[in-house]
Amino acid sequence: MTAMSLPGIDVSSFQGLPQAWMAQAGSISWAAVKISELQPSGFRYVNPDAAADWAALKAAGKGRVAYLFGHPSTDATATVGLFTSQMRALGLDDADAVCLDHEVSDGRSPASVAGWGREVLGRLRATFDRPPLLYTFLSFAAAGNCAGMGSFPLWIADPSSPEGRPRIPEPWKSWAIHQYRIAGGIDRDLASYPTLDAMQAALGRPRPPAKGPAVTEHVTQGNLSLSGLCAKHPGATPAEVLRLTPRHSPGGVFPGNVAHWINEVFDGARDAQADVPAGLHLYLPAAKPA
Repeated sequence: MTAMSLPGIDVSSFQGLPQAWMAQAGSISWAAVKISELQPSGFRYVNPDAAADWAALKAAGKGRVAYLFGHPSTDATATVGLFTSQMRALGLDDADAVCLDHEVSDGRSPASVAGWGREVLGRLRATFDRPPLLYTFLSFAAAGNCAGMGSFPLWIADPSSPEGRPRIPEPWKSWAIHQYRIAGGIDRDLASYPTLDAMQAALGRPRPPAKGPAVTEHVTQGNLSLSGLCAKHPGATPAEVLRLTPRHSPGGVFPGNVAHWINEVFDGARDAQADVPAGLHLYLPAAKPA
């Protein structure tokens, strides 16, 4: 273990209820909990111990990561929908992280698997307003199943490397979590952050400034790119617009048409520099008084 890492574990129903695994886990800062899995048969699996695990971690003051197990032969929208419905019931705090467990192909081609994964990650990001982690393993990524996902934080399973020193597959340049032991009753992990607060700030919902920015709502007309729109509002940046919009929208998430546009850009179906479609409600920093 390095000085710049946080010990954690990941659990599912295999580990049982919290009283069965917490003592065995020892000194940890965080844990990841399996929430759901939409299976190719259509069966909607929900971890029966997830609610107990989720509540126990909060009561113990530990960091939390909620993950879904992905099947690329299923519908991405339905997969995220099942996970979302469970998280609404369990409760997702701003400091909590979300994750896609991406490790099976269901017999699909790497290009198809990667495209499905990108769609799921994009929908998770749009729904929960935080950067979802991507869990995978070395050979799965090397086969091309994770193409185009390098902008998302990597949780890499690499038990052959020393803890905290994993090999990093393309397209990533760095890692967020290393699962360094996957045998036995509990999977052991290290997160590459100096403190739990730093981990939660990086993987949770972006925190607003202490006093909160003044914002103004803008309905797009279809004649400006996001960069062009920001150019007409001095001080605004595309990244800031994409942070402010879900924060100030009803329900605290991206409006549906904004989420659809972001997913199209993310999937490569729409040029990021092209004009933003008309009718999108975006939030920009309010103009400062002269």
